[in-house]
Amino acid sequence: MEKSERGTSITLNTLKDNGFKRIGLWKNGEKDNKKLRLTGILPEEMAVYLFVIGGKIQYVGKSENIRRRIIQYAKGINRGGRKVDKGVAKALEDGQNVGVYMYAITKKQQFFMRKGLLVDWVGGLERALILKLSPPWNGIRKEPKNEQPRQ
Repeated sequence: MEKSERGTSITLNTLKDNGFKRIGLWKNGEKDNKKLRLTGILPEEMAVYLFVIGGKIQYVGKSENIRRRIIQYAKGINRGGRKVDKGVAKALEDGQNVGVYMYAITKKQQFFMRKGLLVDWVGGLERALILKLSPPWNGIRKEPKNEQPRQ
């Protein structure tokens, strides 16, 4: 991911420029608008994923296996994600499409060492995006006082 200064906005285009790819779309107006149309075969890799409406990020999530996770959403087996399910349903009711984007990495890439610390790349990226974007379907998340970045 490209470094961004505190206060700089992160847009969907910024994320796409840094490797996020569209992997699916819930399309309004189709006979079965609850059907998620995938753009291809999903990898069985770890990923950070986004749900997007009208270019605005509504939800940020992570998964150990992006194929399995997205299939759960497509089948309506979204444990604990009522807010997401309701958000998708409402968007489709309101005539909007919901795009699904992901940034996948291999298990081998998940962790890396940084000055003697083991860093979880996927977990860190998800958390950073949630804190930066405050997506409505994630709920309100604030940075703990002791974790505020230095200016």
